[in-house]
Amino acid sequence: MNNQCVPMYMGAGSPSSMQTAGDCQTQICDGDGGVMAQQDLNDVPASNKCNDGTCLNGMPAYIPMAPGTMCGMKQTCNGTGFCEQCSGAIPSCSDFCADMGESDTDCGAVCIGVGKLCGAGKHCFAKNDCMSDMCMNSVCLP
Repeated sequence: MNNQCVPMYMGAGSPSSMQTAGDCQTQICDGDGGVMAQQDLNDVPASNKCNDGTCLNGMPAYIPMAPGTMCGMKQTCNGTGFCEQCSGAIPSCSDFCADMGESDTDCGAVCIGVGKLCGAGKHCFAKNDCMSDMCMNSVCLP
């Protein structure tokens, strides 16, 4: 062993220095000089104005925030992960914004007085938000 390079491997399960933030995984040493991935549900991707970063099945994912979540000055999240500018000075069921408790942009049970229930594919809190009177997994059914 005199004057020879002998690799010193890290013990199995030791964290590797090769980490990627927000990928829902931790790279760990296998004890033989290799690296393997281990699921890490605490290594979530960063959230943004209209999406919550999370891990689903070991993969990074984004969950859209509910419609009407404020995301800027006169702006709300639309329920699909995007921030939209409200067009009216006064919140209404026709201001191109999910506000006032609307389940999606300008529709839902709160807009029934102006005939604006949500169509298929739109976000819903309950079945009475939908034209079809059917809401499953927060989405209006046809």
